[in-house]
Amino acid sequence: MYCVQVIQRGGHNHKWGELSLPLMGRLSKRVSSLLSIDELSPLQIRLAGPFLSILTIYHIRCNLMQTARGKKAPDGDYRGETMSRTKENLEFSFTGESQANRKYLFFAEKADEEGHRQIARLFRAAAEAETVHARNHLQVMQGIKSTKENLLAAIAGENHEFTEMYPSFIRQAKIETKKRARHSFSMANKVEQIHHGLFQAALNVLQSGEIIDEKPFYVCQYCGNTVEVEAPEKCSVCGAPERMFKQVE
Repeated sequence: MYCVQVIQRGGHNHKWGELSLPLMGRLSKRVSSLLSIDELSPLQIRLAGPFLSILTIYHIRCNLMQTARGKKAPDGDYRGETMSRTKENLEFSFTGESQANRKYLFFAEKADEEGHRQIARLFRAAAEAETVHARNHLQVMQGIKSTKENLLAAIAGENHEFTEMYPSFIRQAKIETKKRARHSFSMANKVEQIHHGLFQAALNVLQSGEIIDEKPFYVCQYCGNTVEVEAPEKCSVCGAPERMFKQVE
């Protein structure tokens, strides 16, 4: 976490960039020593006043933030902050590795289309490696739990996407008249609602103790619409024909 504060003085904004908490701890100690010096002249106090005021505000704000989170260690040692930053780094790395996996697979498809088979293999191999990295990061974060817990996490995620995330993206794309982005968001939004229903149905059966029937899924390769048992003649989301559905065992 970084403390960023804008102080207004006399109609001017003073922004002190990004200061880390350990640095703030060291600076605040220096502030305390300066404030305890009785020999400062009136002119020195006047010149140092704005700096000391801003820094003191930083120090108070950071202490309050850390106290609220219960992560400040004695003597300005922010061990909890280091742990928090590592967790954020794991989450960031997991996202990056997951995105790289999908991106490289798409790059491999393009390389195959252009006849570069060995380069396509390289992209697929790298994608597999990124999958390993993503799995490792997620395991460290204890993000893979029981099937019931995983279903609950999936339901919450899908619900957020089709009720909050994508609707806001769609509105913004409309404002900016980005038609292709709006179309892509809209299709994904509809499909995430379908996924939410499928996950919820699976959870209900799991909790009932009944045996879940095994049957294939079909995924539309244009919009992502996901259906059970058999592919429809026409996609209910985008109107794509049956041949656009890929079977998933």
